[in-house]
Amino acid sequence: MFAKPRSPRYSKVVSAAKKFRPSALIPLIAAHSAAVDVGYGKPLDLQVDAPWVYAALARESLLEGSETGAPGPTQASLRRLYGLFVSSHDEPLNSTLAALVAPLFYEQFPYQESQFEEMARLQILMASAEYGPPFPWEDILGLPIPDAIRASIVVGAWVGNNGGRYDSSILDMPHFQEVFEQISPRSSIEALVSYLTMTVEEARLRTDASPKLPAALRRYSYNPLWERPLVDLGDHGVWAPQSRLIRRAISVSSLYYAGASTWGPAFTNDLGHRTEKYVGDLLRVAAGTQVLGAITYDKSNSESIDWIWVTPAAVVLVESKSARMSLSAQAGDQGLVVAASRLEEGRSQIDRTAACIRQGQPEFAHIPTDRPLVGLLVTSEPFYIGNVNTAENGPTPDTPMLVVSLRELEQLVCFPIEVAMPHLLRVIDDADQKHWNLATTFKDMSKIATPVRNPLLAEAFKAFDFKDERESSATT
Repeated sequence: MFAKPRSPRYSKVVSAAKKFRPSALIPLIAAHSAAVDVGYGKPLDLQVDAPWVYAALARESLLEGSETGAPGPTQASLRRLYGLFVSSHDEPLNSTLAALVAPLFYEQFPYQESQFEEMARLQILMASAEYGPPFPWEDILGLPIPDAIRASIVVGAWVGNNGGRYDSSILDMPHFQEVFEQISPRSSIEALVSYLTMTVEEARLRTDASPKLPAALRRYSYNPLWERPLVDLGDHGVWAPQSRLIRRAISVSSLYYAGASTWGPAFTNDLGHRTEKYVGDLLRVAAGTQVLGAITYDKSNSESIDWIWVTPAAVVLVESKSARMSLSAQAGDQGLVVAASRLEEGRSQIDRTAACIRQGQPEFAHIPTDRPLVGLLVTSEPFYIGNVNTAENGPTPDTPMLVVSLRELEQLVCFPIEVAMPHLLRVIDDADQKHWNLATTFKDMSKIATPVRNPLLAEAFKAFDFKDERESSATT
């Protein structure tokens, strides 16, 4: 009997990528990524052009490559590197289900999310004056968030149509004057490019200062391109090795860390309050519902969960958590335990409020008890394995509940309440589906009813409209 060929370790990918000069391999990766980045709403062949593969190959070239390496990689060279990456395998540090699947989910899923919600949510949570005084993002980005998003749209489209290269001379071309007038002024574009650009040396310094993972998890380690997707190769030009990261760099997920490192707890606490208020506003999008805020009870002035969502079909106890999955947690390492403990805390809060309602605590007497009582634990970022029955996620709570992301809640409330709530109850009660991400079940609701466009996201997105559309909305 023949032995099954052993998969190469990821270290082989690193060794193969660093054989080429960064000044040769980075432009090749950038050109290929731009060619297959077919834009929002169109399919991408993930079997042969997975964007996370090229982002990782570019990272290894930046961090390990040398200008004394081989000068001439070809498309065939790139395909061999791609094939080596997808066939590589390192044994996980532990064999729990969470440790096995979390790294793959967090490596791949963010590239498959639409950017409309990401841009609009950024405006709501970090720039909207309705949620509190915004922090001075121009001190970090060089321009306010709405201007940064409009500029990122221009830069992303421009680089994508220019073979993955940023060429500042295009700004001097006559046809670009319309772009300055209608979408983003030249000063904003130049300011954003300055923020998004790093040299090879800066990429290495950023990585040196980032959290470290065990060698077996190198594939899932920090990538400086997540925050600075443009690479200045000096005489060889400025390139975007993975053009999709230009759009991701101006998002809540990316800017959270920039804000936290600059403003500390003042920023993270403010973002938590903004997220809590946003969750309440989302619940109010659903017609025919009553949304109640936190309730203070007993002699110790304890406080209930954030929101109590009363619907004709059920009472939903909603707790929001702005905590994020650390790099260690995303890679399936020890950080998973910390992330799971935050979810367990939220589940316990929901259980305590549910017990107050069931036991007839006086302060909760106005909450109906003639319908199912369920919970939603809303996280700022997706916890893709938050509902999976794993040891890390702790014991089963007393109250039937789901972990959902803001993105999922944004979609759920746009279905008619008479469709959404029975569907939610079915999922929570289903022995199989209750362990899934809620978004994977929305297609079943779509067969029954068509959701409306989320009005909160649509209103926020007006901040990024072209000039004519902004002027039009201002006069209506």
